[in-house]
Amino acid sequence: MAKKKKYVVVQDGSQTRLTRKALSRRIRMEWYEGHELFRLVDEPESALRPLHTLELYQAIHQLSPEEAAGRVELNAARGFAWHAGVFVAMMVFLGSPGWGIFWLFALLAHGAKSLGALQKVFADGLQTGIARLSGSEKLALPTVASTPIPEDAEEDAAAPRDRLETQLAEEWRRLDDLGDTLDDDGRAQVADARAALDEVLDRRAQVRGHLAGEDVDALDAEAAELEAEVAGAEDTRTREVLQQALQALKARRAAVGELKAADLRLTARARATLHQLKSIRMSLVSAGPEEGGRTALGSLTDELRREARSAAELEEALAGGRTSPTEAAADAARSLRKVPT
Repeated sequence: MAKKKKYVVVQDGSQTRLTRKALSRRIRMEWYEGHELFRLVDEPESALRPLHTLELYQAIHQLSPEEAAGRVELNAARGFAWHAGVFVAMMVFLGSPGWGIFWLFALLAHGAKSLGALQKVFADGLQTGIARLSGSEKLALPTVASTPIPEDAEEDAAAPRDRLETQLAEEWRRLDDLGDTLDDDGRAQVADARAALDEVLDRRAQVRGHLAGEDVDALDAEAAELEAEVAGAEDTRTREVLQQALQALKARRAAVGELKAADLRLTARARATLHQLKSIRMSLVSAGPEEGGRTALGSLTDELRREARSAAELEEALAGGRTSPTEAAADAARSLRKVPT
């Protein structure tokens, strides 16, 4: 059996170990912009390279290697343009407060990091550059022969996009653009909250994976049929076997119900987080850098981790109980035979 690939992704100075499935999900929901670095877990640090060079990244976004590189440049330029737009709007709205000078320095630092990307976007003139930032025109890229995409990358690319996860990723990008206005405590809270949310989304994906193919109505219908067959069984042995099947089916139905409830809770938590992040971002913008440490993300992080732990405990309990239907069926059979235990 082939060993499954695992990756290390470096983002904002922190390293995250991910399975291929987890990395695919993050790429699909645009958690990464492509400039981040990655390597396989068994590769040395010197093997780090940009994420947009990964075939999996290119397959999910349906881009050639050149288009993937161009997408990274365009995203960097758009990030700075959005940051600059928010700065100008807030300075006009608030009447250029004194603390605006600190935000201006942060904006200049952001511009310096994005200078190369801005030059490429505006290479053909101001009007064309603005059109590219607005999304109405793409960067001109050389035509290249298409590169065959490995089968496993195609499978990852075909996975459905989740609208809620995409919205969360977009909100994190907007919050990241305010990173320079946060103090160290604020940035640490943002990093902790993002890691906690990632855990919730991972649990949600795992729960949904276990629920795939489960039809509650079909299970209920089958249980009704088995109950009727048990009642009509003419011999003890047939009744025992039918009882075993019914007990196992009921245990499966109960597990599906628990997982569906967990999916609802995790989804509700993710939706609440989206609204909380929007509120925090707007509060940060209106409060200014002097309030940058008070992001209100501490309590949000605790809530996310509690929900993730709850889902993990449920998954462990269900995993530990997977043999229980067999044991319950055996008890039922012993009872029917009146065999002492």
